Amino acid sequence: MKGINNTRDQGQKELAVDEQFVLATHRILPAVIPENPRHKEQVGTVIYDFVVKIVGVENAPKITGMMLELPVTEMQAILKDWNLFNTRLHQAKEILEGHQQKIAAKK
Repeated sequence: MKGINNTRDQGQKELAVDEQFVLATHRILPAVIPENPRHKEQVGTVIYDFVVKIVGVENAPKITGMMLELPVTEMQAILKDWNLFNTRLHQAKEILEGHQQKIAAKK
């Protein structure tokens, strides 16, 4: 039996990032409601690693914070749709980079 389990384990593929996202966000989605005072903390904990994978470690804290400031209905939509999440992350990154360039230009 041990040989069969090892073969099966080696044959399993790691989930793609979008599949991992759907599994992770599906678990917390019911808690993402205005009545839950901890929903931002819960969402931030779940999405942070995905933000890092897309935008990098340097900007991940700020961009995660930007995402957490979205209205609850928008946050719910993003958590249901990997493509929308990815789009919003890139939009937030562009906004942040534009802001950083303005600051650098003033120096």
